[in-house]
Amino acid sequence: MSLTNSAAALLVAILAGIAALHALWGIGVTFPAADRQSLALLVVGRPQLPPPVACFVVASFVAALAVLPALALGWIAAPAWLARLAGWACWAAAALFVVRGIGGYLAAFERMFPLEPFASFNRFAYSPLCLLLALLFVVVARARV
Repeated sequence: MSLTNSAAALLVAILAGIAALHALWGIGVTFPAADRQSLALLVVGRPQLPPPVACFVVASFVAALAVLPALALGWIAAPAWLARLAGWACWAAAALFVVRGIGGYLAAFERMFPLEPFASFNRFAYSPLCLLLALLFVVVARARV
């Protein structure tokens, strides 16, 4: 399997998993936390979770991002213009994840979300994951555009 296909497969898997988690949170599942307040502190850095509709909006957006590499590389049958557009959208997704990844280390972000365990998870998991996703999107985008 090529580096591009491996990067795309990893992107699809990670993003599909993130989308599924957000959808589950939208219906009230608290995995991986014991309760809603613990989940909010872990994944949002606030004492309360956003409303379910927000979870579903995020789940939908992340699911759409998961489709981009598959469209860009022709894994999903689509008109050529749509595959080309998906390739450009991979660049946009890479930029989005770079901003979130780097932004998560800025003092302003840390002041906005100081509560634990989110603050620690952000530094050691969430921001690095965003930077990894950005890199994977760049690998796919370079192969497509």
